[in-house]
Amino acid sequence: MHALNKCLESAGQDTFGQQGVNSRTPFQLLYVFNQLWKAIKEEGGGKAKGKRYLDEIYAIVVDELLTNEQWQKEANVNFKQAFEKFEKVLDDLEDLEEDAGIDDLVHFITETPSNIQDPVFSRWKTVMSCTRVVLNYWSQIYFVAV
Repeated sequence: MHALNKCLESAGQDTFGQQGVNSRTPFQLLYVFNQLWKAIKEEGGGKAKGKRYLDEIYAIVVDELLTNEQWQKEANVNFKQAFEKFEKVLDDLEDLEEDAGIDDLVHFITETPSNIQDPVFSRWKTVMSCTRVVLNYWSQIYFVAV
């Protein structure tokens, strides 16, 4: 498994250069996202209390994304594909008629992804796992950050 991460690390460094502070690479974005999530949780009291605090901020952001035309315009201009994916997930969940669909919808609009590990090349699967979260939640992450 370690060899699989080495391929990703080597290819990433060959393409984007060395990682770290002052680097503007996809891998640095993952790190900054993860640090932001940790800082918000810490500010909210750490552990479960911090997670609830982050979830409250996230729910406010999602509500604004659904109702604020300025935010929607900004999302469409700056990351149209990610925002369209956000809207599609909401539409798909709203179309489900069973209770599980409603539960998934409530979860999607009120709870942040959890158990995100630091994206470290030497830890198996952490980079791709964090990448999936950033790709799936980019619209929300962006507005939490700004």
